[in-house]
Amino acid sequence: MKSTWTKMKGPLKIFPLTLLFIFFFISSGNPEAEIMDSELKGAKQSTFKPDDFLSKTTTLPSIEPAFAFRSLDFSSSANFSAPLPANSFLNSVYFQEAHHQIKSKVLSLLNNQRFRRTQFSISIRWAGTGEAIFEHQAHRPLIPASNMKLVTSAAALHFLSPDFEFKTVVGLVGQSLVIIGSGDPLFGDREIDKQHRQKPNWLLEDISSRLSFKGIKSIQDIILDTSIFDDQRVHPSWPENSLLQKYACEVSGLNYNSNCVNLSVINRQGKTFLLLEPETSYLRLINETVATKSAENWFSVSRGASPLTLRVTGKVKTQAGPYAIAVANPALFFGTILKEHLIKRE
Repeated sequence: MKSTWTKMKGPLKIFPLTLLFIFFFISSGNPEAEIMDSELKGAKQSTFKPDDFLSKTTTLPSIEPAFAFRSLDFSSSANFSAPLPANSFLNSVYFQEAHHQIKSKVLSLLNNQRFRRTQFSISIRWAGTGEAIFEHQAHRPLIPASNMKLVTSAAALHFLSPDFEFKTVVGLVGQSLVIIGSGDPLFGDREIDKQHRQKPNWLLEDISSRLSFKGIKSIQDIILDTSIFDDQRVHPSWPENSLLQKYACEVSGLNYNSNCVNLSVINRQGKTFLLLEPETSYLRLINETVATKSAENWFSVSRGASPLTLRVTGKVKTQAGPYAIAVANPALFFGTILKEHLIKRE
């Protein structure tokens, strides 16, 4: 289907807002979008702060502990075994043998010379009762790192249920295209799209096609609602030199492509070129890489005065990358890519 688009007059906007409408949903759990053909005219908008929204509409349930943990601490290898629960299975020969194997394997790691400078805080508990099976400096406070994913995943399954779906709402209010994010971390994720046999950037094409189907040939601006989350997209203690890594990408109410771009450097006939995927003017790239004849293919990236300016240095014989680079302000990143896609449809 061919469609004509006039260039958008207004800038991208990020507003916290409430809108009483639904045109269609996009869900990472189900890539098939649903559309409601209802028209909205004169829809009222109300702005508010994210904190006000949370305090007025969100009620967190009180958490009742499923069981009580014993306060046990075994800091020396001479006393590593915690008392077993008074249960026929836990006191059985089978369990005693399993308990002995766990203890032996963990002790072998703790006594390994490779980890002599490593700090450990270990607590192995029986899931059914919470009783400690094995502990070593269990109450020593350490940064949990990726172990926190276990707690987060368990909490999400408990409070949201395994059937929960993130739904991103897209609709029109007057001449504005409005996108309300739900915090979906897989929105526009290429690996997930591939699993569902979706083409790259199918979301952009889907939005464009639906607007064309409704006879919309121009829009004034794009409004992005990220108020499902607050504006602290990066943890304040994260080191500055890690913020470009894909594992430290920003957290936003509206995400896209894992909040990263893929950057490559290619040597073509003695000149280096930067390749960005997805292609976008959202980032300003400064190419300071040099072509080399030696066996070197590497580059590094740093931010300039603006977080949207990336300085690329390195030496490349053939090709380096692609490597994932985290972007600042993911919602604006998505909005820019969508705007560029719509303009290309002119």
